Amino acid sequence: MEVVFILVKPAVAENIGAAARAIKTMGFSQLRIVDSEQQRHKKARILAHGAGDVLNAVQSFDTLTAALADVDWTIATSAKARLGKRFSYGADELHGLVAAKAATLGRIAIVFGCEESGLSNSDLKLCDCLSYIPIAQPYPSLNLGQAVMIFAYSLRPLAQADDGAALAPIAAPEAADFAFLKRRLEALLGSLNLQREHKIHRWASERMAALASIDIKFLHLLLNKLEQSRDRE
Repeated sequence: MEVVFILVKPAVAENIGAAARAIKTMGFSQLRIVDSEQQRHKKARILAHGAGDVLNAVQSFDTLTAALADVDWTIATSAKARLGKRFSYGADELHGLVAAKAATLGRIAIVFGCEESGLSNSDLKLCDCLSYIPIAQPYPSLNLGQAVMIFAYSLRPLAQADDGAALAPIAAPEAADFAFLKRRLEALLGSLNLQREHKIHRWASERMAALASIDIKFLHLLLNKLEQSRDRE
C-alpha cells in the first residue's frame, strides 16, 4: 500500500521542508503539493535536513482534485469538526482503520490544508474521512510540520512490514476494491435521488471509513444482488 501526503496551498517554505523531513523519518517518501511553489525555496531545503530526496520528488498539482485522481481513499485533516460531518477519527485511530481494509486499498492520501485556514469546505467534500489530532488545549495550535509528523508517526506501521521490508502496492481485485465500492455506492444513491447534500448520502459515505475488508466484500455482494434484482424488473 502506498501512502501519499498532500499539502494544499502551503504558504511557508519551512513547513514544507519540515513535512518532508517528518515523512522520511517515519519511512514514507511521497509528498504532493497543491497550488504552491514554496517547496522550491531554499528555506524548504534547509528545514528538510536530509530529506532533499523527498523534496526533489515532490509532485505538483494545480488542484486537489487532480492530486487525488489516482487515490483510493482520502483522509482530510482538520483541527475541528467541519462541514457537518458526524464522524471523525483521531490520528491515533487511523492505522487501525486503514489496516482493517488494507486488502482493498492500493493508495491512500493524507491531506493537510494551508497554515492560516486549513482545508476549505470544497476540499473536504473531496475527501472520504476526517481526522484530527487530540490535544489537551486548543491553543497554541500545532503548526503544519508538527501535524504532518504526528500523522506520519501514527501511520508508520504502513511504511514498513514487520521484517523491515517496504510494503509493495496492492493491486486489489475489482470485486473487493474499496474505490470501486465508492463508485458503486455513489451510483446507487444517485439512482435513489439521494444527492451528496442529503444526510443519508453523507452518512453512508462517512461510515465507509469504518469498514473492514470483509465488510467491503460483503457490500459488493449485496450490491450485486440489488443490481441483478433491478435488471430483472
